[in-house]
Amino acid sequence: MNNRISLPSLNALRAFGAVGRHMSFGRAAGELHVTAPAISQQIKNLENFLGVQLFHRHGRNIALTAAGHQLLLGVENGFRELENAVRPLLTPTSAAYISCSTVGAFAARWLVPRLQRWRDAHSDIDIRISATAVREGFEGQGIDLAIRLGTGKEPGLYTEYLLREQVLPLCSPMLVDTEPGLRHPSDLRHHQLIHFTPPAGKLNTRWSDWLDIASVHDVDPNRGIFMNDGVAALNAAI
Repeated sequence: MNNRISLPSLNALRAFGAVGRHMSFGRAAGELHVTAPAISQQIKNLENFLGVQLFHRHGRNIALTAAGHQLLLGVENGFRELENAVRPLLTPTSAAYISCSTVGAFAARWLVPRLQRWRDAHSDIDIRISATAVREGFEGQGIDLAIRLGTGKEPGLYTEYLLREQVLPLCSPMLVDTEPGLRHPSDLRHHQLIHFTPPAGKLNTRWSDWLDIASVHDVDPNRGIFMNDGVAALNAAI
C-alpha cells in the first residue's frame, strides 16, 4: 500500500521557511533573491494547498499561527536533513570556516555587530551563521558552536558563560513626551502592547507578570500585537 501524501512545492516551503525565520516578506525575498510579491504568492499557494492559515497578518506585521509554528519546525528540520545528505557529496573547498548556530534576534542584535573585530584578527577563517530557534545537534550537523539560553550544564558539551538575559519593556522615545504620555506603567492603558513570545525556550516575556510586579491592575495584558520574533517586535516598538 502506498501511504505517501502529496507534498507542496519545495519553492513554497523554502519561501515559508524564510518568512518564518525573518518574520518579514521583504527580508525573506532578499534572502531568496526574489520579489516580495513572489514570496507572498508562494505563501498564499502553500496556505491554499494545506487548507490552513500559516500567518496572522496585522497590517505590515505578521506572526505565525499554531499551524505555522508546527510547519516551520518540520520545514527547518527537513531542509537541514537534505543539506546533511547532500553535503558529503559536494567537492570540499580549501577555505577554513567556523559555523555558529544561534537564534536570529541574537545574531542580528548582538553577534553580527561584534564580528568585525574577530574577522580582523582571523581574516583567513570564514564565519557561517545558522539562525534558527531549533537546538541543532553537533554530530553530523556541521555546527562548531552554538549560543543558546541554558544552564551551562548541558551533558557532553563545553560551555562558556557570555551574559545574562534581561527582559524589560521598551518603547519609542516619542511616546514619553507626546500625549497621551508614557511616564508611568499605568499609562500603558493608553497604548498598544507588543507581545514577544519566543518560539523556543523558557524565557518569560509575559506582560501579565511584568504588570503584576509593577502593581498595575488597570491594563489589559491580553491585547495588542503578538509576535514570535524578537527583531520584529523591536522594530514594531521603534
